[in-house]
Amino acid sequence: SPESARTPDQLAATLKEFDAQYGAHMFDKTAPYPGMADLLARLHEKGIRMAVYSNKADEFAGDVVARYFAPSLFEVIRGARPGVPTKPAPEGTRALMASLGVDPTAGNVLYVGDSNVDVATAHNAGLPCCGVLWGFRTREELTEAGAEYLAEDTQGLEKVVFPKFSE
Repeated sequence: SPESARTPDQLAATLKEFDAQYGAHMFDKTAPYPGMADLLARLHEKGIRMAVYSNKADEFAGDVVARYFAPSLFEVIRGARPGVPTKPAPEGTRALMASLGVDPTAGNVLYVGDSNVDVATAHNAGLPCCGVLWGFRTREELTEAGAEYLAEDTQGLEKVVFPKFSE
């Protein structure tokens, strides 16, 4: 919102309008990246525990994931929630890991994302990050942000996950 339209009432009205528009059209141009459904199924079959953490509103994040992926793939799906700072703040990622009973210091957790915000989120939560190059940002941006790993395609991501993050 422009600076002149940031009163609490104006922001609430804008968010309400945005939510209505996004809710009505969130599937119009949304689709999984090619090969993702197959990769996620293979990872799940191999025992990799997976979760989704998004800055989309929590209900929208859940709806999008449910539309395109089998419900058994992800143990937790979280979007933006009231009282929890959004990415790149670490609180949401830490809470998600706690709900899974995952120790972020064990060396077997990998944060995968397609933006410099995802890399910052991972690092703020004390995790390594694999930047995927088929997404939102370029190789240069992900490298500059400090992604420890880069994957050019789903096969590359699978190679990053195994064997290092498969235990």
